[in-house]
Amino acid sequence: MLSRYEELEGSVEEVCEQLGAYMGKRVRVTVLAVTERVDQDESHCDLAEDLFARFAQAPASERAKVPIDLADNLDHYIYRQPSR
Repeated sequence: MLSRYEELEGSVEEVCEQLGAYMGKRVRVTVLAVTERVDQDESHCDLAEDLFARFAQAPASERAKVPIDLADNLDHYIYRQPSR
């Protein structure tokens, strides 16, 4: 089964206005109650910052398993192409 993921964000009223496009389709609704509004610009974090933050949260024993030459030989580790 092929499924498409879309995210609707806003107040209940704003989201309900957009639901007409999904009439007759199966949907999954997840409600995240946010007490204060956060502007997207303020919460924006670029991908590299997010990856570094997540990497820093990993246990040292797991971080030690990451190859030192991962950036240089990414194709080798993902696709098993010859390393440089």
